[in-house]
Amino acid sequence: MKELSIKREKFAQLYFSGKTQAEAYGEAYGVLEMSKDGLEVSGCQLARKPEIKERIKELHREAVSGVIMVVKERKEVLSKVIRGELAAGGDMFIVIRGIAELNKMERVYGDNGQGGVTNNTQVNIIVKDKETREVVEKVMGGRRLMLGGGDGG
Repeated sequence: MKELSIKREKFAQLYFSGKTQAEAYGEAYGVLEMSKDGLEVSGCQLARKPEIKERIKELHREAVSGVIMVVKERKEVLSKVIRGELAAGGDMFIVIRGIAELNKMERVYGDNGQGGVTNNTQVNIIVKDKETREVVEKVMGGRRLMLGGGDGG
């Protein structure tokens, strides 16, 4: 691909990074005082140019390797959410979903949803309020065997 001018390269970079076409055009060409309509038209025209489209595609290809989290990073982030080190807003559902995602990554579940290792382990989750009970039921996909205990009913 033919190398872009400095302004066109800056436009492509800004547009790729999430700026609107108008914002990217105004910033790249130093014409922020231009009318909103003028910025939108100019930005749109520039974004349609084949060399700009090709550069955006190139930036996407480059970003895939550097921006996408590797498995280790995803596991670390999920672990921090589960431990409460990253804000989950006190949302128990997010924590339980995080545990489920980690289990999938570790292949704790087989293809049929059963554990990779067959065992007879039973987990009892005792809930004390209706809201938590609803979250647990949602995570369990509606399957439940609720035993007495607590005022969750």
